[in-house]
Amino acid sequence: CGESIFNDESCSNGDDSMSVVSQDSHGESILRLQEKAQELLREIQGSLKSYADKEQQVTKAITFHMDRAKGRYDSRNMMGATLSMKKVKQLQREYQHVNDALQFFSFRNLELDRFCRE
Repeated sequence: CGESIFNDESCSNGDDSMSVVSQDSHGESILRLQEKAQELLREIQGSLKSYADKEQQVTKAITFHMDRAKGRYDSRNMMGATLSMKKVKQLQREYQHVNDALQFFSFRNLELDRFCRE
């Protein structure tokens, strides 16, 4: 039986224990991969919720500071109106960042959900 290490048939004694071990480890590997995918899916969903909450906060802040800028402008407080509008611009950039993150995580969530269902 020592002639060839690659010739499985020449050394076979009818025991398929190697193929069973291989199948078991393959099945365990797939199971671990699915568990990791589910864990990652939960993390992504948590991030989605966090960014959705942040989006609402930023939207409210934009509205608040825009109203404040209008009030300051109406009362002829140009410096205050300018400062409020700078804050609005900063919040709009933050909103864009949050929105980009939401789109990224939404897409990844869909991909991973599709993977988990297969």
